[in-house]
Amino acid sequence: MEKLILLDIDNTLFDSLCYRKKLFEAIAKKITPEKSQEEIEALCQTIYEGHIATTGLFDFKEFTKEFSKKLQRVVKEEDIASLVFDTQILKGCMYPEVKDVLLRMTKVGTVGIVSQGQESMQRAKIKIIEKLLHPDKIYIKANKKEAIDTILKENKDYKIIFIDDWLSLLHHVKQTAKQTIVIWSKRGRHAHGQLPIAGFEPDKIITSLDQALPFIEEI
Repeated sequence: MEKLILLDIDNTLFDSLCYRKKLFEAIAKKITPEKSQEEIEALCQTIYEGHIATTGLFDFKEFTKEFSKKLQRVVKEEDIASLVFDTQILKGCMYPEVKDVLLRMTKVGTVGIVSQGQESMQRAKIKIIEKLLHPDKIYIKANKKEAIDTILKENKDYKIIFIDDWLSLLHHVKQTAKQTIVIWSKRGRHAHGQLPIAGFEPDKIITSLDQALPFIEEI
């Protein structure tokens, strides 16, 4: 049976903390040079966390509106967008091992994505590795958990290896399709804050993507 390796983006392929840090620094320097960098970075973080808590997504358009409101002046959406989608910021926050590991994974099976977020934002993050991914196996959803059952059914003829940093999602995947191999990418901001789930252990725990490769090659 052909292997299908489905990867999350944030905290599996892409360092979200690095991205936020670089993005908020750039906003402070280029959009609001009249304010202290620390003040603006803190404001950006507060707005970001509020959006994630309420919608689970970072929407740069909504971010711009709230940022303008807090500053009490108009900040142009295109100015924020130019930094959100800045190629150098995005490239600099891909985990260093990712490109080489994905290249090797393509020799083991089909490689795809299951990610939660705005499609334009998530696709920008993976642009430099997109050629290594199967175009029909890139799933970017507003709510990943709601979509996962359909994704698993669609790919039932594959031996699925699912890699994610969200422990409860891995548990759900295992409950839905017991034969699926689930690998916990234990890094990023959620890594040590997730509580154990009674009766559940991932098939493998990794702290960098290269640790998954030998395990995937053997199964």
